[in-house]
Amino acid sequence: MKAKLKIVLLILLGIAFTAVTIALFLPSAPVLLLFPAYLVIVLAVLITGFAPAAFMLSGFVTLLGIYVSTRAPREEMGVVPLLVAVLWGCVALGLRHFKRIAGRSSQLKEEKDRRFAASQALNRDILFYESRAKELARRAEQRRLLSRAARELGSLLDPQAIQARLLQITQMLFPQKQVAISYGQQSDAVDSFVMQQRHSLQIPNNTIKGRPLIAAPIHARNAVAGVLKVAEANEAMEFTRDDLRLLEIMASLASLALDNSILFYQVKQTALRDGLTGLLTHRAFQEKLESEILEASRFGSALSILLCDLDHFKTVNDTYGHQAGDQVLQGYAHVLVRNVRDIDVVARYGGEEFIVLLPQIQHAEACAIAERMRLDISQQVFEGGSQSIAVTGSFGVASFPEDATTAPQLIRQADQRLYRAKEGGRNLVRGR
Repeated sequence: MKAKLKIVLLILLGIAFTAVTIALFLPSAPVLLLFPAYLVIVLAVLITGFAPAAFMLSGFVTLLGIYVSTRAPREEMGVVPLLVAVLWGCVALGLRHFKRIAGRSSQLKEEKDRRFAASQALNRDILFYESRAKELARRAEQRRLLSRAARELGSLLDPQAIQARLLQITQMLFPQKQVAISYGQQSDAVDSFVMQQRHSLQIPNNTIKGRPLIAAPIHARNAVAGVLKVAEANEAMEFTRDDLRLLEIMASLASLALDNSILFYQVKQTALRDGLTGLLTHRAFQEKLESEILEASRFGSALSILLCDLDHFKTVNDTYGHQAGDQVLQGYAHVLVRNVRDIDVVARYGGEEFIVLLPQIQHAEACAIAERMRLDISQQVFEGGSQSIAVTGSFGVASFPEDATTAPQLIRQADQRLYRAKEGGRNLVRGR
């Protein structure tokens, strides 16, 4: 708007200056009327902001006044100095006024610039704190997910469940990225490198997959069990060191969960399996027998048990030593196992006593199986250190539901028949 006003004033100034100059040299022009016209011109120049031009015009008008004074009548000569004085007074007042306006305008401009700079700084601060708030919120969410992962993975004992939960939480930590786990296999060069080097890996541009990738090893019992990988879908994006550290934490939590799972399985196996023969323990067999009796009752089927005892086992220990006796027990257990089906259960009942569970086997067939086992044992020669040891076994057979309808009754019946087999001379099967 100011630029347009200045252009208009300059045009008016040019027109007025031309007209006044022409009128000055016309013989009929009223010379004294030229002074107000030039006063207007000078004020217009001041309004446009051209102070040097105003001074030049005022000087020109002063010279004009001196010239006019020589030509004007005597009674008009006193007016000329007055008009010149008024002209210079207007110039002085105009300059003072416009300097004050210019100073105020400068102050306003400085204030505006200062406020603009303060606004810009405030906007930068707002953007910084918004970004910082988002980053803190992201980190808080990561910590919440890590806490959740530690709690949930630590409560799982099934490796398949651990893997599924690990994938789910890792996907939450790395949204819109591709998460994968390689267990016990080397699907590509990344898996091979991580498993061999046993440490994490960051690839800015994965030449195999064509995108950035990070990978961390999952350990189990001091061995690399698998590789946890996260791939970036966009090749232009890059993973940071914090991303790799986060993945390493998830892999460590998975490693602890797998160690707990393996340890639990080992403890469970220790509780369920006999340390010498590898067969089920007394307690584990009791639980299995109760379950099978319930199932047999529900479907109206039969089952049988064989209670077995090594004949004169104390003599074996006394003659050949306990180490040789342990070897005989192991061989005896192996003979029992190879004479039964996969669905049958063989357990060490205590000392030199063993018990066999035969689901869906009638009493007569159970007695035949016991007789086959007895013959196999009697024909077997067991190694006891440097000695060859021959042993025999006695068997008591009981069946559900004809002999008993509960587990304690069934075992008691088989035990009584085993006792009669021993009283009858040992190396016998008794089913009645």
